[in-house]
Amino acid sequence: MREFVRSFVQRFSSLFRRHRLESDLDDELRSHLEMSVELNLRKGMSPADARREALRSFGGVEQTKEIYASSEDFP
Repeated sequence: MREFVRSFVQRFSSLFRRHRLESDLDDELRSHLEMSVELNLRKGMSPADARREALRSFGGVEQTKEIYASSEDFP
């Protein structure tokens, strides 16, 4: 019974840890994207073009998330 409780607590806490890590990753990716947009704006691009170019040069936000989610560092 004690082993069951310990296992349950570990699994339950990992759900919160994973959610926090996903949220941190979202914040980090958003920050990098915003910096790229700002750089493109300083280069003279329109806001729409700056964002489009930032997204294009960044690769894919969802693909980047998948890479991190499948890595060993991201439980």
